[in-house]
Amino acid sequence: MGFRVPTARSADGRRDGAQSRSRHRLPSDCTSDRLPCCQPRDVSVRNWRRNAVSRDIEASTLVKAPIDDVFTAIASSEGWDKWFTNGTTIEPRVDGIVHLVWTDVGPDREHMEDRGRVLAYAPPFRFEFTWGQPESVVTVTLSSRDDGTLVELTERGIPAEEAERFVSCAVGWGEALTLMKFWVEHGVTYW
Repeated sequence: MGFRVPTARSADGRRDGAQSRSRHRLPSDCTSDRLPCCQPRDVSVRNWRRNAVSRDIEASTLVKAPIDDVFTAIASSEGWDKWFTNGTTIEPRVDGIVHLVWTDVGPDREHMEDRGRVLAYAPPFRFEFTWGQPESVVTVTLSSRDDGTLVELTERGIPAEEAERFVSCAVGWGEALTLMKFWVEHGVTYW
């Protein structure tokens, strides 16, 4: 399906055990971190603090659509509200406001908000913003391919002592990219 499982890297770029083996049984011929389905692997936090100031989360997917359509979905208020949020504001410029809003989410119908700012806005190739407390940086890079648009996402700067936030974001970005892919390719929405 083109979905890359989120992985963990230490501040110096090494993979050092912050990701565990999957509890899901993989096909015997699966030798890479590219799974044939969209099931995220479990992330172990056992060695979270060892030799790390922060960890990076990486996720990617191939969207079978033109790069401009994918950029609109990932870097605009209207785009996010189609596949992931409802009521989000993104000012499409460097230093613009990012205000993410989720209402009636999950079985408890929660309301959640987060704020940040745009660090890079370079249509249709790159969108970067901050969010969370303390702030982390999310970078989304797009590249055209013959078969669609490759979306590569990295979140960096989550402090080592926030293992639960790291796990939540690692799984969450996998879900988010899958939702965005389904919206852009098929018009399927979470709401």
